[in-house]
Amino acid sequence: MCIRDRNNVVHNNILKNADGAAGGNALTFIQAENSTARGNVISHNYGEGLVAGRYSRNITLEDNISYDNRGANIYLINTINVMVRRNFVFCTNDPISWRGTGGIYRPGPGIQVRDEDFKSPPPPSSGQVIVNNMVVGCGQNFGVATQINGGGLNNAVVANNTFVNARSASGEAANNIEIEGRASLQNTRFSNNLIVQTVPGTIVRIQASSGQANLSSFTVSNNLYSKAPANGWPTSEAGRIVADPLLASLAMPLMNALPNPASYVLLPASPAVDRGMNVAQVTEDFFGIARNGALDIGADELGGSTDFGNGADILSLLGQ
Repeated sequence: MCIRDRNNVVHNNILKNADGAAGGNALTFIQAENSTARGNVISHNYGEGLVAGRYSRNITLEDNISYDNRGANIYLINTINVMVRRNFVFCTNDPISWRGTGGIYRPGPGIQVRDEDFKSPPPPSSGQVIVNNMVVGCGQNFGVATQINGGGLNNAVVANNTFVNARSASGEAANNIEIEGRASLQNTRFSNNLIVQTVPGTIVRIQASSGQANLSSFTVSNNLYSKAPANGWPTSEAGRIVADPLLASLAMPLMNALPNPASYVLLPASPAVDRGMNVAQVTEDFFGIARNGALDIGADELGGSTDFGNGADILSLLGQ
């Protein structure tokens, strides 16, 4: 079944799902193939926001805005060959999307890969391509987890994304990049990502408490970190940069001041300029502008347009 979801606003839904439990999915593909969600705004839903779900194949999620959903804002679950590109994901201080207590009180995840254990489990996810997204201010900006053997990132590419400042109520529970040790990272490439953590929180974490991560075919290269990575992250990385990325702004999203993706573009003196490596799946930037020559690190290629996705129409829904 082929579906096209375009230019919808999905807001304030799914307080209870069919069996009475809290939450659910707002805009979801399940048992769908060759389908696209483009130009949608998904916010303030009690469960997950935009979802490529179980038994789905060849799904494209692009040019969407997903924010302040209580579950993951973009959720990839037991899906094959999903393309996630040019999405703007953020979490504000609106308490609707925050959960937990004390030190683990934080917003929901930004982009989350997680294979669940259904009664008749689909095969583990594989073939994920996650490129040119901006994620700002969530409890974790990018996460990988699994409930089944072999679940996680398989034959995947995570490249040229910009992840800015995960946050929580007191900081220590916020992990910008968070990967369960038991999650698969088989034949997966993590390159050219720009990862900034200037508020309290951890820049990257591989959770050893959940299992020993197999990093033998997990290729990490040419990423820029605002501070040195630790917590189980691969220690050998070609092209690694640890520096201030020099973005136009690091402003945290607020419920009365929603952000514009143009805030998180590179300044001309950024050390990210021309420091990326070639990634076949990355031919343009977050704003849809062709990348030429050496790639810049992160979602923005310096010097192009900063008109997002479908242009002013979608940003007007955020009051931009």
